[in-house]
Amino acid sequence: MMMASFLFKQKAREALKGNWQNALVVTFFACIFSTIAQVLQNVTLADVERVMQSIAYAANLLPQGDITNEQAQQVLGLYERLFAAIDGISTLMWAALFTANILSIVLTPVFAVSCNRYFIRLNVGEDVGVQSGLFGRMSIWGRALWLHVLMFVKIFLWSLLLVIPGIVAALRYSMAPYYLADDPNLTARQALAKSKAVMKDKKFAYFALQVSFIGWNLLINAVQLLLGGMLGTVLMLVAAQFMSLALSVYINASNAAFYRAASHPDGMGELYTTMRNRMKEAGMSDSDISATGFADNHEDDQNNTDGDENL
Repeated sequence: MMMASFLFKQKAREALKGNWQNALVVTFFACIFSTIAQVLQNVTLADVERVMQSIAYAANLLPQGDITNEQAQQVLGLYERLFAAIDGISTLMWAALFTANILSIVLTPVFAVSCNRYFIRLNVGEDVGVQSGLFGRMSIWGRALWLHVLMFVKIFLWSLLLVIPGIVAALRYSMAPYYLADDPNLTARQALAKSKAVMKDKKFAYFALQVSFIGWNLLINAVQLLLGGMLGTVLMLVAAQFMSLALSVYINASNAAFYRAASHPDGMGELYTTMRNRMKEAGMSDSDISATGFADNHEDDQNNTDGDENL
């Protein structure tokens, strides 16, 4: 399914044609509270984080046995700097940081579900507009929040075993927000169950789609470094944020295209047919097509799907 990722991207580009402006606005405001919280944290706790990094670095350099008085004084000096940095943060900044984080936790899930609905509708040729794209699922904000809590807990518990089980769990439940966005009458557990069922043999296909965007991320980082020397820090950060936002729109549209194919009974089968036809048009033989995994009697990824029936 690695070769099929471009089909989802193609559908995303077709859906976004002429709709980029609204898609950018919806994507930006869908994560506005988490962005504000992150910015405030970077500004407010910058000095605290730097001192904590110095403390961790110093701890690694200290000998395992007894330390000298001079080394002890250096460590104490670092902790004094840490307390001074914390005391230097005003009550207003602490309140702003706390409020932004609470709003992010409470509202970002429902904005994300609404954003998912926007891109699902965009993939069928319907731009529901910015207002509906942001607030279209506000009536189920409690279920959206509960769904994200359940997803976090399940993925976290699997991650305690090893990294790979955590990744598999994230793939398993990745379509749950889309199901809730598509059908607001579902409960959080029903959305999780639907995602678990539909992703049983499609995890690798979705993983391949996500991996296919790594090149874009590397390009953004390279451009960011280049612009840093040409435009200065502020302009570089603005340009980097805009490029990241545009990539997020592209990813959202592609993921929605994947959801539509995965949730439709014949969606993935039609995808395989499209891939086989394109390969034949390119002059590939049936044996070569079979070698790529797109034979007529194909079996999708079945690995890492057992042992998860109770979680």
